[in-house]
This record gives sequence, C-alpha cells and structure tokens, in this order.
Amino acid sequence: MSNIQKGPTKFPGVRYYEREGRPRYNGKADRYYSIRLRVDGKLKEEGLGWASEGWTPEKASLELARLKSARVTGQGPSTLGEERQLKRQEVEARRAQEQRDQLKRLTFADTWALYFPDAQENKTKGSCQREECLYRLWLAPVLKKLPLVEIRPFHLERVKKNMRTVGRHDRTICYALAVVRQVFNFARRNRLFSGDPPTKEVKFPNSDNRRLRFLTVEEVARLLADLATRNPEVHDMALLSVDCGLRKGEILGLTWADVDLKGGFLTLRNTKNGRSRMAFPTKRARAMLTRRAGSSVGELVFPGSDYARVQAIKRAFGSAMETLEFNEGITDPRQKVVFHSLRHTYASRLAENGVSLYTIKELMGHCTLAMTERYAHLSEDTLRKSVAVLDATHTVSLKAVDAASQG
Repeated sequence: MSNIQKGPTKFPGVRYYEREGRPRYNGKADRYYSIRLRVDGKLKEEGLGWASEGWTPEKASLELARLKSARVTGQGPSTLGEERQLKRQEVEARRAQEQRDQLKRLTFADTWALYFPDAQENKTKGSCQREECLYRLWLAPVLKKLPLVEIRPFHLERVKKNMRTVGRHDRTICYALAVVRQVFNFARRNRLFSGDPPTKEVKFPNSDNRRLRFLTVEEVARLLADLATRNPEVHDMALLSVDCGLRKGEILGLTWADVDLKGGFLTLRNTKNGRSRMAFPTKRARAMLTRRAGSSVGELVFPGSDYARVQAIKRAFGSAMETLEFNEGITDPRQKVVFHSLRHTYASRLAENGVSLYTIKELMGHCTLAMTERYAHLSEDTLRKSVAVLDATHTVSLKAVDAASQG
C-alpha cells in the first residue's frame, strides 16, 4: 500500500494529502485538497480534488467560505455531500422527465414493434399471423401514428366502424380490440404506459360464434367415405379430428416423435392455449396411424408445407360439402359444417355417451370448464337417468319403513 503524507495549508480549514507513487504535477508532488468544517457541532472533512485537476489551496479556501456562508444564510447546500446529493437528484429528475417525455411520444406503432416479437415467442404461429393481419389492415391505419397516451375510446370506435362497414363479423372486431388491449397491457407491464387501456371504456360487440352443429354417425361415415376417394391425406386428417378431437393446427404440427402407437396415445405440444395434452386414438385412428407409419419418410405425420396442407383441406372439404349438401340452405355460420365441426362432433359424442364435462374439458384441452359447457345439454338424458337412481333409493327406504311399522 502506498504511503500517504498529509498536512495543513496556510489557509485555515484546508488540508492536503500526498500519495507516494502518484505521478508528479508541474515538477511537484500532486496534492489532493480537502476542507474541514463543523456540521451539527462535529468536525467534518470533505475531499475536493487533486492539483492536477485544477485545485489549489486558494480555490479550496474559497469553496470552504462559500459553504460556511450558505450555512449562515440558509441558502443552498452547506456541505459538499449535500451539494453532490442535490446534483444527483437533479440529474435523476432530469432523466425521469426525459423518460416521461419520451414515453409521451411513444406511438402505437413503436409499441407494436416491441410487443409483436414478444408475442411470437409466446403464442402459436397461427395466432401471430392473425394478429399481424388485424394490425396491418385495421389497427395501423387508425392508431399507428398516435402516441399511446393520446389514444382514446373514440379512436377504437373508429376501428369498429371501419370493420363493420366492410362486413367484418363481431367476433373479428372483438379479436382486433383484444389485440389493442394486449398491446397496452404489454406496455404497462414494461412500464411504457400507466393507467387503464382505452379498451376498458369501449363496448366489445356481443359475439357468439361457437359452432353449434355436429355430425351424426351416418354423416361422419358419408364424409369420411367421400374424403377417402377425394383426398386420402385429408381423410386421415379428418379422422384424427373426429376421433381424437384434434384441432387443424395440432394435426398439421403432429410429429412421429409424439405418436406412441404401442401405448395408444398422442402428445400434443404447443397447442392453442400453450399447454401440452394427451389424446387417445380410437381403433380406426390407430389403424390409420399404423398404416401411415409404415410409409413415413419424414418427421411430420402429415408432411408438406403449411400452405399446401391447409389449401388441400380447404379444397377437399369444400368439395365434399357441396357433394354431400351438408350446408345446403344454411345461412347461420355457426350451423355450417367446417373442418372444425369434426372436433366439435368428437366432444358432442362424448357428452351424449355420459362422459363428464370435466373429462371432456381435459380431452379437448379447454382452459376453463365454461368453454366445455356448450355440450352440457347433450348429456341431459344421462343426468336424468342418474337422478332416477334416487327414486329407486326412496322406494327401498319406504318399504323398509313400512316393514318396520308392521312388525
């Protein structure tokens, strides 16, 4: 450790320090100057700086006199510590104000540029594509240049009006407003925005686009027979949906690594709600998978590009609907048969055969039981038969009472 020499100067209250090994300044030892003053009755020493930094005993004496004067007059800091603390507070306040000013200028487009990469990391590819489309077509034209703090409910009403003008469904409008809400929530979590999002004061359209139609056993047989001749690949996809309850995206993403034919189950990863679940193929679905496994040359159960496979489903399923006339004369979109109706048919069959709603919820991969309750009416007969057991119990109890009274 270097030796330090110290001593007073000719100016009262000013001291110096010399450290061995420090480079010389102007041919002399570089001295460090400090001042000593009384604070609340106690002697306090505070450092100023080196001679090589411009400090001299005279300058240190003037600084000491300034602090003493401030203590007498009560104007300004009376110690270097207080002064430095005030400067730090001023710098922090200035930075905070600059940050607030910057946040006031943060536009919806700026926030979207931060939000969307995060969404891509945590949401399915299909969800991200739909959100990007909603942003590009409907949100950006109205909101992108507006700072977040200036977006008001009437801006969102303009988005709703624009979408309604071209005939967008209420459900799509709800989805667009939900994306706005998610962007604001993202900004709030990351301290880019404070307060409530403007969506809180906007009425979301009442929309119920839940599929109500499901296929009968005979309709399923006719559909599968048609698809088998029209497009065997789409037939196999449809079979997985109607017999295992898989979504289209889950079918397209299914890999052979997630198919356990010996154990009789499929592992579905990266599902719509972000959770993995298991599905259990029927005998005919297992037979189909076994057949496909024998001729498999790739990782995917249904290989090919997403676009090609989706288009194949649309073409084959659309043609089958025209031939079978399942949608003939139906105008309510909820009553029309689409590929997703097969998954709905799967759950409906389970409910009709007395499977509990909780079990159906787990097999379907629903987040909440409320999503499964649309099938509740299909199990009414099963519930009625279950309650009928009480009648039998009551009859037995009455007979026992009668027998006891007669004895």
